[in-house]
Amino acid sequence: DEQIEDDDEEVVWVVFDIETTGLSTLQDDITQLAAQAILWKKGKLGEVLGKYNTFVYTPLPIPYNVQQLTGISSFRN
Repeated sequence: DEQIEDDDEEVVWVVFDIETTGLSTLQDDITQLAAQAILWKKGKLGEVLGKYNTFVYTPLPIPYNVQQLTGISSFRN
């Protein structure tokens, strides 16, 4: 683990958020991917440099409790 020791140093952090249909890596699917690039400058969080967000199609039903938690519901044609 590298630590920021120089308060004048600038570092860009990328934070990811992944939403899924459940907790199983074998039976569940990803439903949403999001990321933000954030500038850490002079020992403080700075500006958001960029954002990315996309929904991912899944043929699996999204359980009610996951819909309540994430706000993501199944899309059916």
